[in-house]
Amino acid sequence: MVLGIFKLIGTVMFLYLIWRNLRDNYQEERLIAYSWLVLLAFLAGGRLIFGLVNWGIWNDNLADWLSIWTHPGFNYGGGIINMLLLTVWYCRVNDWKLWSFLEDVTPNVYFLGIFLMAEEWFRSGFAVGVGIYVLVVILGWVIFRLVSKKYRSYGWYKSGKKGFGFFFTNFIVCLLLAVISGFYLNNYTVAVIYLILGLISMTGLFILGEVFNSLKVFGQRSNSEK
Repeated sequence: MVLGIFKLIGTVMFLYLIWRNLRDNYQEERLIAYSWLVLLAFLAGGRLIFGLVNWGIWNDNLADWLSIWTHPGFNYGGGIINMLLLTVWYCRVNDWKLWSFLEDVTPNVYFLGIFLMAEEWFRSGFAVGVGIYVLVVILGWVIFRLVSKKYRSYGWYKSGKKGFGFFFTNFIVCLLLAVISGFYLNNYTVAVIYLILGLISMTGLFILGEVFNSLKVFGQRSNSEK
């Protein structure tokens, strides 16, 4: 019961921060609806992926999927992916700029993650492996705070478009998780998945910032080619 307080505090703060930090730029009613929907998407996605990964081992029947207390289990990666899918859909429906919205919501998601991972750490009896994940999530939040307001001053990020914090933070966090999963946990499958996600974030960062154009990788043809 005591550990559940971490999840409760994290959830309440997530809902509050989404409303407080984004209400000036987005319609308030739709923003509140999004905050609740994305939480439900996170819970449903994490539960679904955990059940699929552990099919036939964890669940004997369909009722087990809904029995959170008697059959606990959650996949954070699945929850995050479902959050992203819900966010993409919601931005399209409401004509919100996707990269700008992801930039605005990123620190709140990491803030929620700190509380959720802290509870996992306490629940595990302060296991070193889980503690490392807590530190990585905290580091992600700190990195976002440091870079999100200064990206327009980076000479290599020519476009100055909003979305830098989202891609850069996730790139660093995914690389760290790949290293931890591979070298510390010896889970090379998960390490490869995190590495791929990190490379996707790096590619998105370069495309959004028009870095390839500045490096003349995908720039205009030279005069001799015209």
